Amino acid sequence: MYLRIKRKKMVVFLQVGPVDSVGNVKEALHEYIQEEAASQRLYWRDTLLQDEQRLSDLGIQDDDELGLALKTPTGEWETLEIARYDAPDGDAE
Repeated sequence: MYLRIKRKKMVVFLQVGPVDSVGNVKEALHEYIQEEAASQRLYWRDTLLQDEQRLSDLGIQDDDELGLALKTPTGEWETLEIARYDAPDGDAE
């Protein structure tokens, strides 16, 4: 299954398994963003996820979106911020 990990204007697509833990997702994400797993927080539907939780136990499915917040150089956690893009006027679905 694929997950979309979003932070500000960045989107990373990761292929993961439903039995993977949140910690495994963070380790895979580390390869793409060069931020250690301990410096990452992942959110799903505004809920902070814990490293030991399994994606399937949380109900996370293929093509779901997770939010990413990082630890700042001062040791504080940044606020979760995901850029939202709306369709231009007249481009209704």
